[in-house]
Amino acid sequence: MNNHRVLKQYIRQTRNALPSRKLKRQIMPQIYASVCHYMEQNPEADLKTLQEHFGTPYEIAGSYLQELDQVVLLRKLRNNKRILATISTVMALLLLFWLGYTTSEFVSSYRTSHGYNVIITKKEAS
Repeated sequence: MNNHRVLKQYIRQTRNALPSRKLKRQIMPQIYASVCHYMEQNPEADLKTLQEHFGTPYEIAGSYLQELDQVVLLRKLRNNKRILATISTVMALLLLFWLGYTTSEFVSSYRTSHGYNVIITKKEAS
């Protein structure tokens, strides 16, 4: 049972070290199979032994990122910048809308409290 816990811990750490879901879907089955095979051959292996044999989770993630094509990696970084810019723009627009609404309510409240509220009544025809 301890063997299973060590396996789950190492796999979870490795999955968390990988940066993208697509990369995780592509790589994790291979890593899982390799680690399971090693654990069958070495049932007394602990987390330190796995890290010595396969590398730390961050070393694994780094080695796969080095294998990625530079064009693909730059495209992913550019997409992240676009997403960040879109989110920032939406947040700025929401802030401006809130600021405008709050200012309008403040001015209306100020005018009402200082007697500037104009009430228009319709004059009845005789």
